[in-house]
Amino acid sequence: MRMKPLYGACVLLSLFFFRGTAAQAQEDSLAATDASGATYSVTGRHNDTNDYLHITKVNDRGNLVWESDYNTGVDEKPVGIAVNSSGIIILATRRLNDSRSFTLIAFSAQNDLIWERASGTQNSVPVALKVDKDDNIYVCGNSRTDNRYSAGLWKFDGNGAQFWYAEYPVAGNSYAQQLQLLFNGDISLGVTVFTGSDNYGQYERRAISYDSAGRQLR
Repeated sequence: MRMKPLYGACVLLSLFFFRGTAAQAQEDSLAATDASGATYSVTGRHNDTNDYLHITKVNDRGNLVWESDYNTGVDEKPVGIAVNSSGIIILATRRLNDSRSFTLIAFSAQNDLIWERASGTQNSVPVALKVDKDDNIYVCGNSRTDNRYSAGLWKFDGNGAQFWYAEYPVAGNSYAQQLQLLFNGDISLGVTVFTGSDNYGQYERRAISYDSAGRQLR
């Protein structure tokens, strides 16, 4: 399936519903570069109906190779983009649908859609995306259960099949904000924890690490 071409020249995340306006015609630009030096960028845009994705490829000389809209007909915003060792472009998006889960999308350097996968975790919003040297995909984000928010980390294989999901357990609310892949294969997650009542509480920044099997190290 080829996406229709067009020819021509972190804050605490607690919102699970999003809506664009005409003034938000272009926002949330993200970019990644492949081994050839080509740069892929994805931007959130809005029409009269919904938010959608606009994706472009620019070669190492700065020339536009292609650009495309990816519009599923429901509100969708880009959260992360990465290129794996095979040159496949991976996107993580927030999509407003019945499951309210996030979506992973893969497409080729030639603008062909390869696959699309829903996370399978309802009421979850992604914050960041990374791909490791073995093409495993990591997403950090936040899930909501009974008005309680929990920071989480997902690991998927290169085809978008989920390996595991690790939730950071705290007495209050926790919010994932940053994601890093370390040289030794561990994953570092930046988390903000809120404890106390809505009117009286405190925030604390924490650095959490996991191994590649999803075991929390600290």
